[in-house]
Amino acid sequence: MNGDPQPDSQSLNDLELVRLLAKYDRQILRYIMMFLPRHGDAEEVLQRTAVVLWEKSKEFDTQREFLPW
Repeated sequence: MNGDPQPDSQSLNDLELVRLLAKYDRQILRYIMMFLPRHGDAEEVLQRTAVVLWEKSKEFDTQREFLPW
């Protein structure tokens, strides 16, 4: 066992994650812009956030809300 989380029926698949990111990306960007008012900087953080979410997507419990995660 390599220590990586194992996918289960309550974890996100790739298509679901893409759908959620597309649905909430503007809300996430607005949140980031509360701390980084320069749009370009905020867009960069949004891209980095999407990468981290992608890497950790198997840890997400689909029974919970996406945005607070």
